[in-house]
Amino acid sequence: NTVTVTPPTGVIDPVCDVGNALCNGATDTDTVLYGITLGKRWSGGAAGDTIALTIGGAGIVNAATGSSNAAGTTTPATANAPGGTSMTLTEAFSVGDVAGYAITLSCNGTAVPVIVDAGTHTATATFTTPATGAVACEYVNAVLNQALTKALTSYVDGDSSGTVSLGDVLTYTVTMTNTSAAGDLNNVVVSDSKTTPSAIPCASVAPGATCVLTGTYTVTVADVAAGNISNTATVTSPICTVGSTDPACSTTIDTPAAHRVIDAVDDA
Repeated sequence: NTVTVTPPTGVIDPVCDVGNALCNGATDTDTVLYGITLGKRWSGGAAGDTIALTIGGAGIVNAATGSSNAAGTTTPATANAPGGTSMTLTEAFSVGDVAGYAITLSCNGTAVPVIVDAGTHTATATFTTPATGAVACEYVNAVLNQALTKALTSYVDGDSSGTVSLGDVLTYTVTMTNTSAAGDLNNVVVSDSKTTPSAIPCASVAPGATCVLTGTYTVTVADVAAGNISNTATVTSPICTVGSTDPACSTTIDTPAAHRVIDAVDDA
């Protein structure tokens, strides 16, 4: 007597235990293996950015690596595992910078915490499969963006000349705005080497929020001799490394500086 069992979608090697009418009393101690997929979706990003997708862990079998690029071409990673298996889901950048994205992961519609390692350009998460059923997971990378502006917001005209001149105290305001659609910018530092204070750290800047440095500077003899005050502000953040000249990371404004006018007094 032969019985053929067709497993549900996403299941291979179905269990056939004593008591199952389809088994005719035969004993089969094989384990049900459920299908796992790990996909990828991008929201913005450089078209050349490319990642590898992997599914790993004890109990994982038939694992096949996937790949994806920001242009929108994705081959999901696939694997099989018994129910209740703890698995590691990884995306690793071969081109691009993991720090330039807000990265989230969901499995069967449930959000899964992600650990991002900027040093190895990887994002990793751990998820335990349910007791039964296939698992579909998806990483989403949303590109991070920021804008940087600097302005001379006020000055104290010490000699009432009506111009910026020797001894005048200038106030500069430098503003970094998180213009990302999603994702915080962490460990932000806005700097201006000419002002006091010269820097301000912001632990986390949410989308639409700002990190603002306001500082003062006193006009010097050298500024007056040059006829100009050139002042550069910079920001370091997940998308701005130290020394970057990108307009979102560094901006310069020039303020004309005039010689002080001294009125002659005729004592005659």
